[in-house]
Amino acid sequence: MQRAMTAKGWTGGLNHMFYVFTSFGEGSCFDTGSSSCAFTDYCGYHSFFSDSHNNPVIYANMPYKG
Repeated sequence: MQRAMTAKGWTGGLNHMFYVFTSFGEGSCFDTGSSSCAFTDYCGYHSFFSDSHNNPVIYANMPYKG
């Protein structure tokens, strides 16, 4: 997410929200151990992190099962 934001010149903040849509059949996992993944444990999720200027970056992960 941060790489795309830097490349596009996008900034975080409470008035911005980013939706990350995956391609057909591409899932995601909420954890690094791949034990909580799309299509079996959830259909999507939302969260936030702070950017380099301490602005909140609010996002939603939207995997596309098809």
